[in-house]
This record gives sequence, C-alpha cells and structure tokens, in this order.
Amino acid sequence: MITTSISYTTAFPNIPWDLGQQTSEGDPTALILKGQYENYDWGFNVTFGVQDPGEGGTPDNIVSVAVTLPANTTDSIYTPEGGVSYETSEFSSPITYNIGSIINNTITVAFSGKYSGIFNEIFQFVMRDGSVRNLPINNREDWVAVTKWAPPSSKEKLISYAFEVVTEDPISEIQSTFSVSIPQYVYWGWQPSLAAFSKFVAEGEL
Repeated sequence: MITTSISYTTAFPNIPWDLGQQTSEGDPTALILKGQYENYDWGFNVTFGVQDPGEGGTPDNIVSVAVTLPANTTDSIYTPEGGVSYETSEFSSPITYNIGSIINNTITVAFSGKYSGIFNEIFQFVMRDGSVRNLPINNREDWVAVTKWAPPSSKEKLISYAFEVVTEDPISEIQSTFSVSIPQYVYWGWQPSLAAFSKFVAEGEL
C-alpha cells in the first residue's frame, strides 16, 4: 500500500465553509486539497510513499507516478465567429507540475498555477460594428465598450487531480498500480472580476 500527503508552497485563503479546510491534518480518509479562489496564484506538493510492512516485512519500491490534470467538463458558453470556443472550465492560465526524483522511497509532484475562466461569468460589450455581445472575462474580441457585468450563477466548482502510482515488490518484482484522486473546490471571487470590469471600462473607446 502507498501513503499520500499534501503540503502547500503558497498561502491559501481562509474559507471556513471549504471541505478541504475542515479536515484534520494527517487524516488518511480526508485527502482533499484546500479550496482556492479563481484568478489567484497557488502552489502545492503531493508526496507518495509506501506503508511500513511491519517487523520482518520488506517494503515495496516506488517506481513511477503519472498525473492527470483537471479536465474541461462543461459546455462552451460562447462561440464567436471563426469557431474559437471559450469553455466555462477552460484554464486560460496553465497548470504546471514537476515530478521529482525518488528519494528515500518517496516521490513528490509539485504543482503551481492559477484557475481562470472556469465560471460562466458574462460581460456585455458593444462591438465595433454596433452590435452587442456577451463575452467571457478572457475574451479576445474587437469591442469598443463594456456595458454590463453579470456574475456567474454557480460560484463554486469541484475539480480533481488523478494519479497512478506504480510500486514493485523487491523480491518477486511484481508491480502494483494504485489510483489516487484528490479533489479540490474552486470558488468564484468578485474582487478580480470587479478589477477586470474596471479595466474594461478604462480601455473602452466610448
């Protein structure tokens, strides 16, 4: 069997109702990341090891770990001319990770990034041709003014990081694969959206 632990390389916000902040540190039945607001930089590490087999036993060796990042799971909310769609779960700022070396039969995966553009938040713009369109915060259209801002109907989203950890018995060389899923809640924060709206107003031509 394997062990899994989480550590944080940046300060995460205090969100009292977040499930990830209600768990006891070291509780193996509560493997969940602390929640994070959209549009804020973050970083955390996930470390895998092997359980002590007890007296007389020989622990398995960690061989490798594979990572699957959170997937886009919702339908597009807007498709402009040209067919480029904006997904409500599109991470417009990339999530990066680095799988470290195996040290003392443990391996650590370091994550960093920013969640952006994953809620169906709409800004209404006047386009250069005089038409009015609803566009997301990460739009790249040729508009001349913003006229309205509509916050998202849902203000939280559950995502998940998936891992496959391979271990090997040092005697029989038989390998075992363990699947681990670590969920996290992402929350909409009004402050960055208000800042974006103010920026759109300042950049408008009308």
